[in-house]
Order: sequence, then structure tokens, then C-alpha cells
Amino acid sequence: MEDRTNYENKNNFEFFHRLDECCKKKQDPISFLKQDEQINSRRDIAQKFTKSAFIEKVKDIVPAQSDEDKKAYALSLHRELFRLEPTSMIINMIKDPKVPMLNDAIGANVAAVLSKQPDFNIKTTSIYEVIKNKEALKEIAPENHESVINQLKTLQRITAVSPDTDALQVLYNANLHSAMQISSIPKTQFVSAMSKSGLDVETITKIHSNAQKLRVRNEQTIMALRDAYKGTGVAMIDKSLKNNNTDFSIMEEVESKHGLSWDLLFGDADFCQCDECNSVYSAAAYFVELLQYLRNNNLDPDPNNPIPIKSNPKDIKNTPLEKLFKRRPDLGCLELTCENTNTLLPYIDLVNEVMENHVAFKHLKSFNVEDETSSELLAEPQHTEYQAYCILKKQVYPFTLPYHQPIDAQRIYLKHLDTSRYELLKTFRKNNSSSDAELTRLKDEALTRASDAEFLGLTMEEYVILTKECFESKGLMDKLKDKIHTDDEYQQLIGVKPVCKYYGYDDDSTMLGEKGLTLIKKEFLRRTGIEYVNLVDLLKTEYINPCMPKGKSKTIMESLHFSYRFLQNYARIHGIDKMAEDLVTAEKLAEIAPLLKERVDLLNQKESLSCPSSNRNEIEICDKDIVHWVKCNFEKVGRIIVVESGKACINGKIFYVNREYAVVEDCRIFIIYDDGKKEIGRIDKETGEVFLNDSDGPIDESSLKDFSFISDKGEKSSFFLKVVRCISPFHSKRRAAILIQHYCSIWMVRL
Repeated sequence: MEDRTNYENKNNFEFFHRLDECCKKKQDPISFLKQDEQINSRRDIAQKFTKSAFIEKVKDIVPAQSDEDKKAYALSLHRELFRLEPTSMIINMIKDPKVPMLNDAIGANVAAVLSKQPDFNIKTTSIYEVIKNKEALKEIAPENHESVINQLKTLQRITAVSPDTDALQVLYNANLHSAMQISSIPKTQFVSAMSKSGLDVETITKIHSNAQKLRVRNEQTIMALRDAYKGTGVAMIDKSLKNNNTDFSIMEEVESKHGLSWDLLFGDADFCQCDECNSVYSAAAYFVELLQYLRNNNLDPDPNNPIPIKSNPKDIKNTPLEKLFKRRPDLGCLELTCENTNTLLPYIDLVNEVMENHVAFKHLKSFNVEDETSSELLAEPQHTEYQAYCILKKQVYPFTLPYHQPIDAQRIYLKHLDTSRYELLKTFRKNNSSSDAELTRLKDEALTRASDAEFLGLTMEEYVILTKECFESKGLMDKLKDKIHTDDEYQQLIGVKPVCKYYGYDDDSTMLGEKGLTLIKKEFLRRTGIEYVNLVDLLKTEYINPCMPKGKSKTIMESLHFSYRFLQNYARIHGIDKMAEDLVTAEKLAEIAPLLKERVDLLNQKESLSCPSSNRNEIEICDKDIVHWVKCNFEKVGRIIVVESGKACINGKIFYVNREYAVVEDCRIFIIYDDGKKEIGRIDKETGEVFLNDSDGPIDESSLKDFSFISDKGEKSSFFLKVVRCISPFHSKRRAAILIQHYCSIWMVRL
């Protein structure tokens, strides 16, 4: 009983009563624990036993129960011990090398400081009680004082929300060091993010609940402190309240005892006297709350892989706040003043400020409203960065540039005065009369170019892009500079750039390559800013397509039953003369086919006999016209800029003579059997080459003449041979069939 008497006192009665109850008087738990001679108190239990060792000790003295029940009771008792002896357990954790927390020199100093304060409870007593004790840090090197004090404060904040030692360790390593940080994160997101930390859901929920309660308590305390500090503002009343109100005496006691004050905690409170700014319901407070919400609410797009919690207040990576600050980084630097909150300013000025700073400096400056009034801001823009417009004036891509802000401002203002810049140039045109008639002519030409450009709404920079000449011609430049310039020197002097630069490319090879402007939808339309219908209209103009045939030549081209690509490949194989001869024959067959079909339908009583066309405006085309067209216009047609697509998979059937031989699906060739289909080859959609899977010997060229391809849409193709070198074990030459495809698809449209 002597041992039991030493333990049973006011501070540890509840803990040992529970320990005694769990043993059901079958064994004295105190004697059992005192088998270790170093255990003389409850504090010794907290400092000497690790969590796992404590659980095993308790399980040994608990009567026969299931192992899970023993462990659950031991964990409950360990939590109770942490509630009663948090400081001792923290010292134990810091000294334990197996616990990844403060395993450094600073941690050793922290443990040493706490060990010197045996009666200090880090959960219930302010850490300032330790800090103000000069003896506590006496043996710590002066350069380490600040680090040790910061760690002590951190441990106290974490301990306040931690239900057990595991939570303390997890929160410390996750850099979640305050109730404010934890409570700012939505509960669902916090539970989801901490689910992989090793803590159970109940513990995680308890942590968040504790943090919310502490935050509310702290806010209420701060508001009470503020009210006591601020008073009513009337000296007579405040003096009376100070004499009769205990809040003032408490304030004075706190300030004198701990050296704390409102200004020390929150900075100078005299920057603004209005109640709105000092209220948590002010616009500035809502603004800060909104930024905090964007930082802590990622909405977890992937529930199974939640976005990690940002423990560092400055870490906003992969958060909505990061996206906002990329567009408006100045928002994070705005002062929370009445002027910024209440002064109206035009939205367009704000937009221009953002874009101007982005163009000029690649980052945004934060402009705070100081003495300006709303009327002044509405009357004239502030903080204009003209350097941005100097940059835009020299840019040539996209097509909306270059932009000349001064000229644009002049045009708008003159339009307001019911006139125009063109009228001014025309009315106040300079008289260039001189003894040098040629010089006079060249100067007059420059003025004419300037006024003509202004009439069309063009600046000089845009005029240079379109004409590759300046208002001052090369001749005038030569005379004025007394030097004969080459065309390249003149164009360099006036700022002419390579064509690729006007489309946003670095070189011509990229612009004209497979991934360049030939891709209409992805590149050309996006870079030029025009619509597809506008492109088609432009291609129909003679200026863009001077080789576009007219009259009978156009009629012949449009009446052909074969695509130009097909005829081009045919001519490459058989020659232009053979192609012209066969084209005449093929066109005759193409004209006879509908007549034969009509006769067959008539005999089958499916259709009535149609009347011959009586259109007198139809152009008669004879065989000589087709041959002449091939000899004189076929090559020119190849230089027409057209919209085509030749690189998509076309499904269809391959015929041998008149019998169906195979089918093509997604560029793969199959032979159809009664019980299924077998893949025998493929078609390269880039080149049209046909590769057979089991072709060991050379392909007979004569046999290909009997093969043909007809797509599902009725488009026809033929085959020819191409000698290729393949890498094989024998390094032998193989021959591959090339499919001449005759079709058009809208999915891979190119110029």
C-alpha cells in the first residue's frame, strides 16, 4: 500500500484508478510497472515507456480478453496518459531516434529545456512561462535561442489539437503547425488528404474538430482583447471604465507580466480609424478570406489521389490561387486600405494596366489608390505603361499586330470631332516644290502613300508588311541618304521581316512543313484569324490563284471524272501522252455509263426515258480539246492552291478483275472467309504504300493491272509498283505496291 499511496494523489488518481480497474484486482499494476527501478511516478511512465512498450506492458496485466480488446484499451489508456503528461511524452518522443521528429541538435535543446520544467504542462500552460524564465535557456547557445523558442511554440500549438502522440508526430512532419492552418482546410478535404498518413479517420476528424474549436476560442479572445484595448474612444468614459472594468486591469496585468500588447501581436493599429476596416465583415476581410479559400480548396478532382495539403502558407502550387496569381499577381500585393476598397475606377483601366505590365515587364506591378478620387480616375487613365505600346508597335504576329497606340488615339479623338486623320493629311499636305523635279516627285509620292494608307486605316508598319516598301520609296531613300541601296538593304532598313515571322514561325521549313500552315484548321485559320468560308472565297480569286483556268479549260477540268492527284500519278507512271490518250477513252466510257444505266432501268420499267438537254450555252468538248488541255494546262492546274485531304484511312474493297478479293478497314487489308477474316497487309496512310504480311517473293507487275480499289463512297484507285530496299536477314530487294488513292476527306484538310 505504500507504493500505491505514493501514486494516488489529486493529479494521478484518475489514471491509476483506470489502470487498476482494467486489472480487476488480479495484479497490482503499480508493482508491475515498478519492476523497472527507474519508474517512481506517472511522469516517469510517460518519459520511459515508448508507445509500443507501454501497450505491451498494459496488455500483459489486463485479464484474459481478445488481443484486439487489450490493444484498444491500452491505446485508450495511452491517450489518457498523453492528456495528463503531454510534456513528458514529448520529451520521450524527441529522445527516441525511432520517432522522426526533431532528431537534431535543436531537438536535443528543446528536450533539455522541457526537462528542466518538471511541473510545466505544455497543453494547459503558456510557453511564455518557460521563455521568460532566464534559467531555462541558460545552457543553450545564444545563437540557438530563437530556433529553440520557435520549436517550443510550434510544439505547443500542435499539442493543443493532437489527441495522441501519433497525431503530434504526423502534424509536425506535415508542417501543419497551428489550429488556423488546419481549420482553414475543409473537413472533407483534410480527412481525404490525411488518409494516407497512418492515422485512422476518427483521429483525423478529432484533430480537425479540435482545431476549429481552438480557432473560435482564439477569435473570441482576440475580439475581447480588442474591445478592451480600443475602448469607446471617449476619454472620460474610457477612464471611468478603466477604473471599474476588470478587462482593463487584466490587459495591464498581461502586458506587464508577459510583455504582450495588441500592437506587438498585430502591428500598429493606428493606420485606419474607420470601423469598417477594423471589422472582420469588411470588404478587405472578405477578400483575404476568398484568397485563403482558393488556396485551401482544390476540390480534389481525383478522390483516390487527393492533392497534398499546403502546409507552407507561401506554397500555392497546383491550387486555384496559383492560377489566379498567374493572371493577377498584383492582387497578392494590394494594401487592405479604405482607398483601395472604396474608390471606384474604370474596369477597362484595370484591364489595360494588367496587359500593359505583362507585355512590358512579364510581371504585374501593384498600384494602390492613394490620393486619387473616383472622378479623377474616371476622367483619365492612371499608371499607363507606354513601353508596352512601343513593343506592340514592332510586333508582326499575330495578324492584329502591329498596334500603334498614339495613331489609334488620334483617330478616335478626331472622329469625335467629326473629322479624320486622313482629312488632316490631305488638307495640310506639305508642298515639296524644289529645283530637283525627281526629288519633288519622290517626296510627293511618299505623301500620297501616307494619305492612301491612312484612308485604308493602315499605319506605316502595316504598309511595310503588305507592300515590302515604306512610304519613302527606295529611290527617295537613295537620294536622301546619298547612297544606292540594294533591295535587301532597303528592306532591312525599313523593317521587312521574313514571311515566316508574320505567321509566328522561326523559319520557312517549319512554316511549310507537314505541321505548318498546310494544316488549315489547326494552324492556318488559327494563325491568320479568318474563317474557313473566307479562305475558300480567297482561293477563288485570281490574285491568289492566277493559274485557275477559265472558259473551256475550266469546263474540261470540272467535267473530268478523275482527281488531279490520280491523273498526276498516272502520268508519272505512263507518261503525259499516254495519260492524255487514256483520259479521252475513260471520259467516253464515263459518259456512256449513265446512258447504259438509263436504258437498263427503262427496260426494267424503273425509269422513264429522259429528254436530251436543250441548253444552248453548253460548251461542246471534243477529243482534241481534252488532249490540248492535258498538253497546255495540266501542269498549270498543279500550281493551283487548293484544299485537299490525302492522309486519312479510307475503307473499301479490293477487286481482282471483277471479283471481290479483300476489304480495307482502318488502313488494314483483310481477306473474308466464311468463318471470319484474316489480315494480310496494311496501307501506309502517309504514303499510300501497300505492305503484305506474307509476301516472300517479288510482286508480279502485270498481275497488279487486274487489281482495283473502290471505296465505300464509290471512289476508285489503282496500283503500281515501287522498288524499295527493306532490311532483312538476306539484305535482298523487295517490291511494294503503291495504292493511288482517289478521294477527299474533311478530317485532314490541307492547303
